[in-house]
Amino acid sequence: MTLTAVLNLLLLITVVNSQQNQVCLTLSQQVEGQSHALAQGPPGRRGPLGPPGPKGDFGSPGRCACDPSEIDQLREEMRNIRDSINVLMSRSHTHTDKVAYCLAGLKSGRVPNAAITSQGFAHGGMEPYRGRLDNTVGNGQHGAWAAAHPLKVGAWIQVDFKTPTFITGIVTQGRPQSAPQWVTSYKISYGNSTNQMRVIQENGSDLIFQGNRNTDTKVVNIFPYPLIARYFRLLAQTWNGHITIRLDYLTC
Repeated sequence: MTLTAVLNLLLLITVVNSQQNQVCLTLSQQVEGQSHALAQGPPGRRGPLGPPGPKGDFGSPGRCACDPSEIDQLREEMRNIRDSINVLMSRSHTHTDKVAYCLAGLKSGRVPNAAITSQGFAHGGMEPYRGRLDNTVGNGQHGAWAAAHPLKVGAWIQVDFKTPTFITGIVTQGRPQSAPQWVTSYKISYGNSTNQMRVIQENGSDLIFQGNRNTDTKVVNIFPYPLIARYFRLLAQTWNGHITIRLDYLTC
């Protein structure tokens, strides 16, 4: 399945979710029309038009008259579509392929420095834009983002993709070379406004992703479902030595 096809399926899910009443009413009208057509004979000869009658008032909008089982069926179909997307996305590439071909633009520099922000940073040379995947030490910088003191659970680094972007996962590394520092677990929140961020959940609870165990090995985590959002924020939960990280997101 191509990325375009996946996006079209996600758009279908969004439209159906936001317009269930309209879908329900349309289905009911179709069913009613079909039943009426089956019960009615062929149309007779059309008679002459009479004079126009007085203009009436618009009635109040009607209520959805379909069988509740129709909505249940739609919801089940949407769940099946989501499950199919997740399976296809997880099987479409190996983790190595994803790191090679699916990065969202932090490593390449396509995401500008100003779009990578954080709750704070330890000192100069460890600003959030230093936290790009595969960044290295040199030229007065330490090759990674490091959180400000005092360290605390939930310290975050955020990427603003400027427009809602299709994201399927994340790749992380620790601090390169000079110190044994990395994030060992984290949460991910997302949204189209920084005032309305939601944490990725699974089975009704915040999902905690397992992070790094050394400074350089890349760890890939695929989200339980693809997301479309403008802002993505990594919130550190546990760490080794210091909250220090390099990262990029995945688009396939």
